[in-house]
Amino acid sequence: MDIKPSVRPKDDRKEYDRQKYMLNKVKRKAQAKKYQEEHKDDYAARHRKPTYGLVEGEYQKMKLAQDGKCAICKDSCTLMVDHSHNTNKIRGLLCRFCNCAVGFIRDNPEVALNMAEYLNAD
Repeated sequence: MDIKPSVRPKDDRKEYDRQKYMLNKVKRKAQAKKYQEEHKDDYAARHRKPTYGLVEGEYQKMKLAQDGKCAICKDSCTLMVDHSHNTNKIRGLLCRFCNCAVGFIRDNPEVALNMAEYLNAD
């Protein structure tokens, strides 16, 4: 049950809403987190459209084309859309770790080759 604020709603609505939020902050955050977990795919799909212009059907086709695996490490996990920061063209789907790695080398293939040589030298 919600804790009631000290201000009545008709006296000062803004203050009432602020107090209600602050008094029930933990409960509201828990509810929001639970909802996000239950609707994780919906959140991701809503993010992909405005960011990449990618609708859910296109994402699923890309995922099927890659057998549900990361384009780099071939791991089966949650996949993120990878795109070129220079052209904004979508390259494929990557796991979180490979997507970060591509970002850390600043989308530079020469750095990736140098990294591969370094790792193989061992």
